[in-house]
Amino acid sequence: MKKIFLLVVVLILVVGVVLVVSIATKSSGEKEIVTGSAVKNPVLVEKMESLYNLNLQREITLDDLKGLDEIVKNDDHASKELKELKWFIENKETLHISHSITALEVYASTGKEVFCIIDASSHLRAYIKHNEEDLLLDNLQELPQELKEWKESVKQTQSKDSTYFKNFEDINKKINDVLARINSGDRSKQVSSDLYYVELYGVC
Repeated sequence: MKKIFLLVVVLILVVGVVLVVSIATKSSGEKEIVTGSAVKNPVLVEKMESLYNLNLQREITLDDLKGLDEIVKNDDHASKELKELKWFIENKETLHISHSITALEVYASTGKEVFCIIDASSHLRAYIKHNEEDLLLDNLQELPQELKEWKESVKQTQSKDSTYFKNFEDINKKINDVLARINSGDRSKQVSSDLYYVELYGVC
């Protein structure tokens, strides 16, 4: 009886392993979509690398993003990046498309959230240009913490290299001033001009 019991247990375990493997791999050989954190998700990493290369050849479309919503739906940061990428595609903001693809690719591969003062400023300018208040406000909510970490990173680099980002104080003052005006409701051409200044003279 013990031998029969052990045999049954082994068979159950074998069936369980086969079932798990069959679920993890599609019949076509493609990796199954894994939901949850987008970080180190092999399907997302592969997809973003493919999109990056495709974007070098032609303008990508919303059709090229099929399947990504399901992959990132449980990851807030990846969902935000994908939402912005879709918006840039819809509004023909070609330069920003490459920014978003790179940011999502880096996040998927490493778990690191990419912040570049030049990109951040240019994205705000694009939202103001198209009267996109929802994404503008979303970005404004996140910027204080991002700017704090950015400032700390710059200061740390400057402590090792005194030649790095010589005009940091100027850019830091400019971005904080213009953000205060945007938060107060200012959407003027002067605001866009000041954001463009940050793009031109900032350092990523």
